Parts: sequence; structure tokens; C-alpha cells
Amino acid sequence: MSIFARIRKLLRTHIPLSERFVVTWDDESVYLDDRWKRRKRAKAEFRWTDIKRICFHARDFTLHDWIHVFVTGRDKSYTIPVAAENGGAFWDEILRRGLFDPDLSDAAFRASEGLFCWPSPATAETDPP
Repeated sequence: MSIFARIRKLLRTHIPLSERFVVTWDDESVYLDDRWKRRKRAKAEFRWTDIKRICFHARDFTLHDWIHVFVTGRDKSYTIPVAAENGGAFWDEILRRGLFDPDLSDAAFRASEGLFCWPSPATAETDPP
């Protein structure tokens, strides 16, 4: 690995997630932007109506929490750091739209770690991959 590649890698690991990832939305869709990736897939969008499950990945205080959004027609989840620009507001919007159980959300935020999904596998008609 060249010295420049090592420096880029080092710098990339120290960029705050709030400066790297951005999540925005409107009435119809959610828009994701990874400002530091130079690949085609650095931007993505999905419709609110395509969401089939949301998981909140709580991690200990030294790591970031993540939101995993599973949508119809996509094998993998969209993964959004809560520390992204607008990440906390995005979670509030998920709750406002009734896409995640508020009691489970409270439990997830109190937990030091764990994966909390809604609807849960027991209540979902089909499990996401």
C-alpha cells in the first residue's frame, strides 16, 4: 500500500460520521449520501412505502449505533449511522410514521448493545434476508 493510500485510509477513519454520512427525506422518499465515497453507489434512495422492517443496532458507548432499513426488492439493508447528519431526526421521523415500536425504541436506546427489529420476526409476514 502506498504512503498516500495509507494517509487517505487514516484520514477516512477519523472523519466524524456527521460529516461523512447525510440522510434526508421528504413525504415520499429517503435519500442517503456518503460524501466520502467516490463510487457510483455513494448515493441511494428508497420510498417510505417500501420499508418492510427496521432494526436498531445498539452498541456500547465507544461505538456508533446504526439503523438498518430493509426494503422491498433489495436483499441487503440500507445501513445508516445514528451519528449521521440528520440521523437522530431520521429516527424521530421513523417513530412519527409508526414504522418502529416506541417501547422497543426506548429499550434499544437504554441497551448497551443488541439488535432490536420491528416488526419482530415473530410478527412479520416475511423475514428480511
